[in-house]
Amino acid sequence: MLIVGCAPTKKPTADNTPPSLTWSVANEATKKNTDIVGTGNASAKPNEPLTITLNANDPEGLSYVGISGGWTQLCADPNGGEPTGNNTTGSYEPTERTLAPNAFNDVVAGAYVVTKITVEPNCPAGSIARFEINLRGIGRNYFRGETIEDLMIVVAP
Repeated sequence: MLIVGCAPTKKPTADNTPPSLTWSVANEATKKNTDIVGTGNASAKPNEPLTITLNANDPEGLSYVGISGGWTQLCADPNGGEPTGNNTTGSYEPTERTLAPNAFNDVVAGAYVVTKITVEPNCPAGSIARFEINLRGIGRNYFRGETIEDLMIVVAP
């Protein structure tokens, strides 16, 4: 995962609004880009590389941005949809960043976190794989304003 900051602004003395969060899911195989404001869903097919970006913005400055999550693999019989076993779960390494004012008391008003995921299902031969990626994004400002938004990506043939 990669964390990058945007242009600085002076640290405010008050902030009445929490940060806004926007997800961007870029499918490198199809060249399709999906932007999702807040919580939302996206889809992909197995083995399609995805670049997922969480953009956090607060005009008065961000003190924290983070992304974490996990995945679930469900394997089903194509003739009846019954589970075939090999259902598994896992987690992605969380990335979080605490941002602080610089020596001039400047803070960043925007930052983003980027992660790349390629899903390679591991189900028994002849079964159908459904893979769910669940990510949680968090943005905070300097006055404890916090926004939490979730992204679910369904990966299926």
